Amino acid sequence: MNTPRQAMAASAAALLAVAAFSVNTAASARNSTTSVHQNAPRTAAPAPRVVRLITGETVVQRQVSGRAVTTVIPAAGERGGMVRMGGPQQSLLVPTAALPYLGGALDPALFEVSKVSSAVSVHVTGPKLSAVKVPGLHVTTRTSTQITGTFDRKGSAAFGAALRRQAAADRAAHRTSSTLFGASRISVTAGPRNVVKPAFAQVTSRFTVLDRSGRPAQFAGLFLLNLDDPSRFANQALVMNGQARASLPKGRYSVFAVISDDASDSVVTLPLIRAESNLQKFTIDARRATAKVTLVTPRPTAAAYELTSLDVLQTVTFEGDGWVGESFSDNGVLEFGRHDLYVSPSAAPPTGTQTLSTSFLFGNDQSTAASPYSYTATYQATGAIAPSQRHVVSDVATLAMSYYRSAPGVVDGISHEALPTGDAPTSSFGWATPPGGHGTDYLVSPKGTLWQDDYLPSMDPTAKAQADVQDVPRTRLAGQTYPVDYLRGPLAPGLPAAQGGSGFVCYSCRSDDQLFVGIVPFTDSVPGHFGAIGLGDDSTTVAKFQVWKNGKLIDSETNGSGLTLTVPTTATTVRARLETWLGIAGFTRSTHSVTDLTFHTSAKDAVAPATWDCGDDPWGEPTICRVPSELTTSVPLPTALDSTMSVGAHPFTFSIAPIIGKAAVTATLQISLDRGRTFTDVPVTALGGNRFLAALTNSPSAVGKSVTIRVSGHTAGGDAITQTTDAAYVVKGA
Repeated sequence: MNTPRQAMAASAAALLAVAAFSVNTAASARNSTTSVHQNAPRTAAPAPRVVRLITGETVVQRQVSGRAVTTVIPAAGERGGMVRMGGPQQSLLVPTAALPYLGGALDPALFEVSKVSSAVSVHVTGPKLSAVKVPGLHVTTRTSTQITGTFDRKGSAAFGAALRRQAAADRAAHRTSSTLFGASRISVTAGPRNVVKPAFAQVTSRFTVLDRSGRPAQFAGLFLLNLDDPSRFANQALVMNGQARASLPKGRYSVFAVISDDASDSVVTLPLIRAESNLQKFTIDARRATAKVTLVTPRPTAAAYELTSLDVLQTVTFEGDGWVGESFSDNGVLEFGRHDLYVSPSAAPPTGTQTLSTSFLFGNDQSTAASPYSYTATYQATGAIAPSQRHVVSDVATLAMSYYRSAPGVVDGISHEALPTGDAPTSSFGWATPPGGHGTDYLVSPKGTLWQDDYLPSMDPTAKAQADVQDVPRTRLAGQTYPVDYLRGPLAPGLPAAQGGSGFVCYSCRSDDQLFVGIVPFTDSVPGHFGAIGLGDDSTTVAKFQVWKNGKLIDSETNGSGLTLTVPTTATTVRARLETWLGIAGFTRSTHSVTDLTFHTSAKDAVAPATWDCGDDPWGEPTICRVPSELTTSVPLPTALDSTMSVGAHPFTFSIAPIIGKAAVTATLQISLDRGRTFTDVPVTALGGNRFLAALTNSPSAVGKSVTIRVSGHTAGGDAITQTTDAAYVVKGA
C-alpha cells in the first residue's frame, strides 16, 4: 500500500520540473521551471517570492548563487505543457491550454510572472455580462460594463481546470472561440486595450499557421524579433484558427513558433523574413519540423518520468546614432512523458547569434522503484539547427543522493543545473525525491561543465514560508561517483565554503573599505550548501540579525541576514549573530537555531581566489576582494534519514575551519535535553587538520526527547563561532 507521500508523488508523476537559463527569461515547464538571470544583486539571504497564476500554477521566485530563479509548480491534477516566450521587454510563461486565447480573451499580462501577483484583480468584459460565468472568480465589484474580482487558491485551480476542459473541447472540434466563459476579455488592467501609436513605418503581415496534419493550427504560439533593432518589435502574435496578423515596422525579422496537437509539439523557426509591404503572406508549417528530439539512455526509463526542454536563444547586435546595443529573444517549450517533440532544421539567422539548448530528465518510476535513478542531460549548439536531434548517453557522472527531510511525509524536490560557459543558455530539470530518501542521479554534459544543485525541502505552495537550499558550483567528472546529502543536521545559520571550480559567490568579503557581512539563514552538514527562507508577507518573523563593530551594536533587524559596513584599513572586530525559526517553514527538526560569529578584518585580509565571484565594479569588471578570518562548520550527525538516533553511543567526525587559510581551531560540543536550559559537555578529540571526533551517547531515559546541539570553535587569534540548534535530532527506542 502506498504511503500518502507516495500517492502524492505518483499522482503528479514528475512533480517538479526545473529549467534554468543564463539570460533574462521565464522558463517553460509542465510541473516546475527555473529561470536564471545573470548579474543579479548579491545578498546573504535571498528570500523566495511566491506567486500564483490564475490558471493554478504556483510560481516561486528566488536567488540561486546570485542568479534570479523562478520555479513553477502546477495546480493539482494539471496535465499539459508550458510555453515560454520572452524578449527584452516581456517574458511570458503560458500553459499550452491558454495558447488559443492568449491576446484575445486572455490578457498576456496575466502570465508575465515577474510582474503579476497572487492578489491581482482581474477585469472581465463581455458582450452580455449576465452570461459571463468565469469559474473560480470571486467577484468584488460589478458594473454595467465590467466585472472585477480575484482568484484564491481554490478559485485559480478551478479556473485552470475549466480552461483545460474548454481547450480540449475546442481542440477536438478544431475551433477557437473569440470568447471564454462568455467573456471577451479577462485582463489585468481595466478599460479598453492600449493602442500603441507606431513610431516607425508599419506594414501588416499575415501568417498562416498549419499543424502537422496540414490543418489550420488551433494551439500555437508565435514570437517575432526585429533583427534591425529589437526595440522596434520583439513580441508575441495572437494565432486564431491558424491565422495571425501583426502590424510590424518595416525590416528584417526572425520567427519562433510552437504548434501543439494531441500527439506532438513542433517548434518551427524562420531565421529571416522581410516585412516590406502591406498584407504580405507568410506560412509557418509544423510539417517543416522534421528533426525529432530524442535521448537514448543505457537503462530503461518510465514514460511518466521523461521531461524534454528545447529552447532557442537569439541575440542581436544593432547600431544607433553613435552607439551599439544588444538585445535578445529567448523562447522554449517543455514536453513531459512520451509526447513527441520536433524542431525544424534551419540556417543560422543572418545577424547575431542563435543557440539551441536541449535538456532532458529521464528516469525510472521515482515513486515506486526499489532503486530509483535518473539521467539529467544537457546539450547546446550555436548557429544552424541541425537535421538530427538524437542524443545518446554514454559517459556519466554519478550522484548517490540521500535526503534527510524537513518533516515526515513532506514532498521535496531536487534539480541539477548545468551551468553554461559564457552566455550560452542551458536547462536542467528535477522532480520529487524518491519516497525512500535515496536515489542515483546520472549527469551528462560537455566536458568542463560546472553543476549546481537546487533543493526544495517542501513543494507545498500553501506553506506559510518557503525554504530553498542551493549548492555551490561543482565539477562532476564522468566516471566518478559523488555522495551527496541534503538537510543532514544540525541545521544552523552559517557560511557556505568554496568547493573548487569557479562561480563561488563570496558571501562575507571586503573590497577597499566596504565589508559585506552576511550569514546564510541555514546550512547543513555539507560544506557549500546554503539555505534561504521566504515569506508570503512580512507579518511573521523567521530571522533576527544583529551586528556589532568593535563591541558596539550597529544593526538589529528582523527577516534580514546581511549588510554592508564601512571599515578602516586597521584591524576591526566584527560580531554577527543570526537567529532563525525553521519551524515556520514546516520543519519538525532543527526548528530553531542561533549562530554567533566573531571575526577580525583589516586591509591585510587574504585575497579571495580568482575563481570566487566578488561582484562587479561600476564598469562591469570583476572586483578583487579580501576574505576576513571567519569560521565555518560541518557537523554530519549520525542519524537516520528521519533525523532520529537510537539509544547507545554513536561516534562521528566533524570539522570547524576558517573559510580561507589554515588557522588551527579548538572545538567543543554540548547537548541539551531541556531545549537549551542546561547543557552537558561531550568529549571531543582533535584529529588534526581541524577535524574532530566525538560520540553522542543516548540513554534509554532520553527516548522520545528532542536533543539540542551546541558546537563551538575558536582560534588563537580570537575568531570564534557558536552554533546552537534546537530539535537537532530525536532519540528513538529499539
